Amino acid sequence: MIYTWLEEPVDPPWLQGPDYDDEVDGMLNLVYDAIQRKAYRAARPLLDACLRRAMSARQRVRVQYALGMLNVGERKPDLALRHLDEALDLVAVMGEVSVCAPLAYLRASVHAELSHYAPAAEYYDIAVEVLQADQSLVERDPAFAQSVFLGASTHEFLLARSGDAQRHLAEARLLPGALEPHARAASEWITALLERWRGDLWTALGRAISVSDAYIGLAIPTSVARIHSVVAEIALDLADVPHENGLNAPRDDMLSLAGKYSAAAVALSDAVRDPSGSGLALLSHIRHNRLSGGNQDGMPLIDRVEALARRLRDGTLLGQVQTARGYELVACGSIEEAATCFRQAVATLTAMDSLAMAVWPQRALRRLDP
Repeated sequence: MIYTWLEEPVDPPWLQGPDYDDEVDGMLNLVYDAIQRKAYRAARPLLDACLRRAMSARQRVRVQYALGMLNVGERKPDLALRHLDEALDLVAVMGEVSVCAPLAYLRASVHAELSHYAPAAEYYDIAVEVLQADQSLVERDPAFAQSVFLGASTHEFLLARSGDAQRHLAEARLLPGALEPHARAASEWITALLERWRGDLWTALGRAISVSDAYIGLAIPTSVARIHSVVAEIALDLADVPHENGLNAPRDDMLSLAGKYSAAAVALSDAVRDPSGSGLALLSHIRHNRLSGGNQDGMPLIDRVEALARRLRDGTLLGQVQTARGYELVACGSIEEAATCFRQAVATLTAMDSLAMAVWPQRALRRLDP
């Protein structure tokens, strides 16, 4: 969770005003410290005590923001959104535009966690606009600004707005100072996704492998597992296109690379207990088996991942399952059934606002009906 200036305000107006209460500020400092340490049980009674006291309007904003952060930490997104809405309403009445940035960012993060990509992009863009209007906010907290611009870029990409995604990515790289290591890795990762989406597969593959190594160095195993799956998918994209003069060496190399990364993704996803990541890794494994001429029937594994997606209510994973089922049916010669699966995938992913992912079944449909 990004640490912002709203936790410890230094501007004088935030430390005075009608009904300002020193004790509320003291308790809020303890609350934010507890939330940073993920000591949520310690934070809640302190916030309850704050709410029983009179306080200034700005302190009330800080309390609602803290309640939003607390409910994010406790995995209660609906409550988090309610408190953040109240904080944003207070800020609108007060005319404190600068405070919209951390509030909008946290609201965007909640929507992102729920896979609500369109509202996530909307609130990231609000935070971007606030930062662009006041450069002092960027200088005060450059790490926060980096996260805002990269979050905006990621979600514009997911909505298939590649131009906006590229623009926010460029803006992140132009921020004062060097990108933090996490932000630099995230920036490269978004770039690799955009390159794959545009069909620049060789460049995307090299960059994705480098990003995978970077995340290993940053010790973020969940991200490493998911990136491994995408490295495997890019290698399989390359294996699945004809090569000049009918040479098989590039295809064989890509299948070997994909096998290595998909196997690592399966093992690591299971180790870190990332069920959605495990589903993605299994889909890469199924595709690798099919393209390398393996004799394993992919349908039972696809059924297993579909059951997982439905249990998790993960619509994006479900759309990718439907896409994988379509490809398996094409390989079996069941073209009409495959087309039905691809159409289902497009509908599922579009409903989830996962428009970038919907491109793959759309392309598959065009290949079936050129």
